[in-house]
Amino acid sequence: MAVPALFDRRERGLVIPFEDIETARSAMLKTDLDGAIADISAAVERLGAPCGVMGFCWGGHLAFHAAANLPVACAQSIYGTKLDGVMGLEIAAPMQGHWGTEDTHAPGEVLKRLERAFPAIEILTYEGAGHAFANRWRPAVYDADAAELMSVRAKAFLEAHMPL
Repeated sequence: MAVPALFDRRERGLVIPFEDIETARSAMLKTDLDGAIADISAAVERLGAPCGVMGFCWGGHLAFHAAANLPVACAQSIYGTKLDGVMGLEIAAPMQGHWGTEDTHAPGEVLKRLERAFPAIEILTYEGAGHAFANRWRPAVYDADAAELMSVRAKAFLEAHMPL
């Protein structure tokens, strides 16, 4: 497993607490997409095959780009954001996505467009869950039942596409 330091191109060693949404959003908006994909590509190359990509929030957006541009065995988007920016991609790897039905970053109409654009992607939703539902460090949004179900489904997907 590798976790690329995607913000190091902007500020080396930047660590953002889970609850500091504004700093995270600012860092994400200042991070170049091509640079982030290059960093993910370096991690994929270092790990070797088979390698999967999993991203949460903005990382979920990046997972779409990885599935379209990198030699990955599979990709997962966990409450991925900026979904309008992935609609034109040609996804080459098996992909799975997880969103809460109350996720304001991925409203139902956006998920419907995503399903039409990518019929091969497994799109899973969690009734009543909002954005960041699996983030236990944010108690206001954490949904233990949805997080547990997502973990089971995500693990099964990874095992199916990257057998040990």
